[in-house]
Amino acid sequence: MSMDSWQNLMIAIGLIDKVSGPAKGVTASIQKMRDTAKMGFKQVGIGAGAAAGAAIGLVKLTQSANDMDNAFERMEELGMSKNGIGALKGQADSLAMDYAANAEDIIKTSEYMQSNIAGLSEKGVSAFTKNATLLAKAGNVPAEAMHDMFKLAGTSAKDEMKAMGDAKWADMFATKVEAASRQAKVPIDKIAESMQTLGNLGYNLGMSTSDQLGILATLQGGGMNASESGSGLENMISKSMKIKTDLGFDIFGKGGKLRDINSIVADFQAAAAKKGFNDTQTRAALGNLFGEKSPAANMILTLMKNSDKLKDNLNAVSKAAGLDNLERRAKANADSMDKLGATFQVIKTNIGFSLLPALNVAADALAGMGRMFVWVYSWCAPLRWAISLVVLGITAITIAWGIMKVVVGVGAMWDALAMKMRIVWAWCLKNS
Repeated sequence: MSMDSWQNLMIAIGLIDKVSGPAKGVTASIQKMRDTAKMGFKQVGIGAGAAAGAAIGLVKLTQSANDMDNAFERMEELGMSKNGIGALKGQADSLAMDYAANAEDIIKTSEYMQSNIAGLSEKGVSAFTKNATLLAKAGNVPAEAMHDMFKLAGTSAKDEMKAMGDAKWADMFATKVEAASRQAKVPIDKIAESMQTLGNLGYNLGMSTSDQLGILATLQGGGMNASESGSGLENMISKSMKIKTDLGFDIFGKGGKLRDINSIVADFQAAAAKKGFNDTQTRAALGNLFGEKSPAANMILTLMKNSDKLKDNLNAVSKAAGLDNLERRAKANADSMDKLGATFQVIKTNIGFSLLPALNVAADALAGMGRMFVWVYSWCAPLRWAISLVVLGITAITIAWGIMKVVVGVGAMWDALAMKMRIVWAWCLKNS
């Protein structure tokens, strides 16, 4: 490479550096403006984030209280008094802390009972709520798992409730459900499932709560599943005329009420003994009577095999009284840490209730301001134009800034590449 060529290259590179010097100054100024604007935006973002975080935290703090308060308002619309609302809230707090339950879920149960069981007194709503919560906790299932059973029984056992009063009846019902579960050695929710499958049929036929639960306990304890236990009795009743025709006895007594289940089972046993049937023949005969896959056939056979256990279960469920066993089982599923967590949640909810009045006033004020702005915005064209211009201006600046960043970035990459190529070229020329 000649000296003239090398000098010309160095002169060209020097000229580029001279020319690019002012450009570097301009770039530095733009970069400084960008950094300043970025810092301003960052500070605005931090401030807005802090304000939004505080607002969100306040909303979360009061969320449970607000949801419960809305439920209380709906319950008031259905006739619950202020005193009744206060009693339900106090009960929900106590149950939550004693049994590691969720106070908001307990209030949902109260609202469900009031809305779905017509004619419940305020004490009845409280008692139904308490007992559904205890059964759910003792069975280690969500409270909703007990709702349908209480709705069914509460709307069907009118005679028992009228005689005892709805609050005492709810205590009795929960006590006997727990006793049936204990006698059958099955989870509480399985007894609840059988009751729901049986439906209101048992009550309509004059069967007591104790008799129904004693039978279901025997069937489940004898190996039948929850749904079969409930549907078996219904299926047997639907075949009552066939039983009378083929076996010669009636399962109904005076007034169309179902006879005592022990006497019905004894009649089936006597009919089998009269024909000299063994277990296999008895099963086949019941299959012919009710249908081979009928749950009634399995039900009768189970009761016949467990007739002594049936008597024991009916007696045990009938004599069951008081909530001690139910409360003990419920507490067994609530450890100390769970109760501590539930207590903190109750404290948080009560703080939320204290904050709600002020927050509601602030929310109403903000909503009023929002409505005023909407009205002004709707009727004031200049305001709409001004806001539109601001939005469009910010959008245009943002787009322009983005395009400029792209152009600057591409230019920087090109300059770097060009400089790299010049240096490579210079090196090649020098070493050629």
